[in-house]
Amino acid sequence: MKTYYSKIAKHIRKHSKISIEELQELVSKVNPLVKIATTEKELEKVFFLREKTYARYYPDLKVGSIKDDDYYSLILFTEDETEKLTSTCRLLLDNPKGLSEEKQYGNNHLQQLRKEGNFLAEWGRAVIGRGSKISIMEYIPVLETIAQSIGVNKIFVFNRDCDVQRILGKASFAEVIKKTEENFGSKHTFTAMQLNVSSRYEVNEWNEYASSFLTITTCYQSELLKYCASLLFGNVVDLGSGCAKLAPYLKNNNKIYSYKAVDASQQMYELGQYVLNKIGKKNFSIEKNYIEQHKANKKYSSAVSINSLYSWNNPAKVLQHIFNMLEDKGLFVLATINPNLDMKKLLNNVEVDLLFHPDFDKFQKINTCLANNNNANILPLDELLSLVHTSGFTVLDVRSDFYEKGVTLVLLEKNM
Repeated sequence: MKTYYSKIAKHIRKHSKISIEELQELVSKVNPLVKIATTEKELEKVFFLREKTYARYYPDLKVGSIKDDDYYSLILFTEDETEKLTSTCRLLLDNPKGLSEEKQYGNNHLQQLRKEGNFLAEWGRAVIGRGSKISIMEYIPVLETIAQSIGVNKIFVFNRDCDVQRILGKASFAEVIKKTEENFGSKHTFTAMQLNVSSRYEVNEWNEYASSFLTITTCYQSELLKYCASLLFGNVVDLGSGCAKLAPYLKNNNKIYSYKAVDASQQMYELGQYVLNKIGKKNFSIEKNYIEQHKANKKYSSAVSINSLYSWNNPAKVLQHIFNMLEDKGLFVLATINPNLDMKKLLNNVEVDLLFHPDFDKFQKINTCLANNNNANILPLDELLSLVHTSGFTVLDVRSDFYEKGVTLVLLEKNM
């Protein structure tokens, strides 16, 4: 059983720096009854409950002892006061062997999602026993929390037809793929479903923000933009660029050979094109894309990301992608908000200069909402440094004096 724990912990680390213990803390906040199985005793009880239940109700599905795909699964359970298991299910993470019911979801569909950079998982092996204080539907918020924490974008489930409407009612992000005739020897037929995990921030939030982000530049933003621009050189990529507001600060910099902005928001992209057209530099361009899906034609000399990391679903994966797109000795300027950020104070300080700006009310409202998102990656310095070290970067310098100590800037270098 120690092999199980080490394998699933290692598999998670490929996608996120979070530990199983930290995941358990997050799960307990969502539902204190739900636990992640880690000990030999817990796993034995899970497999006993599975085998007993499935042998009776789904005789064609063999699920007793630990299977190969369990080594890639987070196994969840609840128990009563006597430590008797009352329910269980698992979240199987995508792996070289794929999902257990891969063909039911459509092989071509899954391969396309993988090609687009999605991290897939499968919810299954569910049992709700007598005496359980939670229903199978109450596992859904727990699964979504786990998925967001480790970067899973899509959760698939091959479920009984009779549960489909309940899942659709509980999970607004669920959709039916297809109904099938499969019944695993039971009286129920099964339906393939896809649950689209909500991002930390939805793209439409950035679309709404785009116009006010373009027209307003506070003194805090200007100071940070100027400093970041002074550090860049060669072929530059701006990741999570918004509407390319850094570009004007690079226009007359002779050290800059080219500039590529990358942002996933359609409105930011369109306004970024407007900004770059105003600048009129042929070697300045913008691409509508997620950072981790951007494919560089050549290695970049330097990269920059300004107040974007807090919105990333999987920071470790994105940072590794950035590391790979840089030249050896390439520079990465990473600025991100930290726990000291006082958005209310910052907005109050700039209000006197922007009070009559037509977009200031929207700018104020949206920035307040963005900063107060409970899912944001707002990291203290030790966690931020641990994250960048794990991705392979060398830290050259650290500053935490921007935005009145609410933004940390780390200057990083790629060393092979």
